[in-house]
Amino acid sequence: MKKILIAFENNHFPEGAFEWLKNLHRKEPFLLVGVFLPQNQQSGLWSYTDAIGLPLVAEPRPVVIDHTDEQIRRFEERCLLYGINYKVHAEFYDFTLKELIRESMFADLLVLGSENFYNENLSLKSGLHLHDALHDVKCPVLLVPDGSAFPENIILAYDGSEDAIRAIRQFGLLFPELATVATHLVYADEHRDKEIPYQNLIEEMAVRHFKQLTITRLLMDTHGEFDQWLKAQQSPLLVCGAFGRSGVSLLFKRSFVKEIIDGNQVPVFIAHH
Repeated sequence: MKKILIAFENNHFPEGAFEWLKNLHRKEPFLLVGVFLPQNQQSGLWSYTDAIGLPLVAEPRPVVIDHTDEQIRRFEERCLLYGINYKVHAEFYDFTLKELIRESMFADLLVLGSENFYNENLSLKSGLHLHDALHDVKCPVLLVPDGSAFPENIILAYDGSEDAIRAIRQFGLLFPELATVATHLVYADEHRDKEIPYQNLIEEMAVRHFKQLTITRLLMDTHGEFDQWLKAQQSPLLVCGAFGRSGVSLLFKRSFVKEIIDGNQVPVFIAHH
């Protein structure tokens, strides 16, 4: 049985993420651990400078009512309604990135699931360091925006890098219940004559995890072309390696993955060391 963490903001219940997890639980039960983030901690949660103890200058924010107890009650009610085995880690009332990283050492997956996380805390435009936070988390991360459907297409972003290979393997091992979903291993490049790196080896590994695997080579020279291709897929989930590293291809580098997160609002699975 897997142990999955789900993080809650003070003023938003992640309906999309919970619906996603409810459907996953029907396929394979797991332990769901709710981690609740008080309002006064959210603005600095994903700041890497907080995690290493450096000062962070933040804009003053208006005082808001803390809805943590209400969020815990709703979480417990939903879990009981759908028969999900759950725990609440309410003792982390002063939750920070440091505690979340420690908690992630003992979990199989961390789920983040609200539009506020996407538009504020996870957006590099806000000045907070998403790539540093995700680099430090010790388990894979699934970003599930509100309104996203349970996947009908798994998109494996492949560029031949170790990170991409590791992410594909981790996703396959973590979600065997999704093995029969239509799966596209996608290699995108602007050079027509460039071969897919290690094609025989990655196919040999991937077909062991994904029963409906197809290998798709996209010839394109802009991020927008992949963006359009991704939008054409029915209820996709994107699987990619950790970003913020060097050596990955033009189309699957960190800035590209960030554009997918900010723009498409599709679920994204991110794995790393």
